[in-house]
Amino acid sequence: DIEQRLAPLAPIPRALVRLQLILLAHTLDSDVQAARIKLQTLVETANVVKNCALMKDVVKLIQETLKWNEAPGSQRSTWRTTSPVFPVGKQLERLSALKPTGNLLPKRFPRYNYVHLLAEVMLFKLDVPLAEDPFADAVPSLKTASQ
Repeated sequence: DIEQRLAPLAPIPRALVRLQLILLAHTLDSDVQAARIKLQTLVETANVVKNCALMKDVVKLIQETLKWNEAPGSQRSTWRTTSPVFPVGKQLERLSALKPTGNLLPKRFPRYNYVHLLAEVMLFKLDVPLAEDPFADAVPSLKTASQ
């Protein structure tokens, strides 16, 4: 039986490659199953984040402060109202690099960035309660999905 399983590998000239293929054949099913479980966790967590009230508040605040969805001269929208789709993508990743400008709020310390501004506005102007790790509280599976 073992000889029949190894016969298709005979044309492969290097023994190391043959051993790697044997190992791959042995572990492939469990690796695929583990990948499916991780993918399912990511999909479920993404759905929870998508429906998370905190995420909606953060996105709305970003829309309002940066005015990404308003053309010059358009009517100003108000907090927690419906608005056009927010182009999330790389924008959320860059928030820590953005610096507040203009009349938003003065810098509080040298590395003050847009994430600090968002937290400050949510806490002190909008009375949105923020825990120490608000997204971990709002989306408990976030830590597991990020690993």
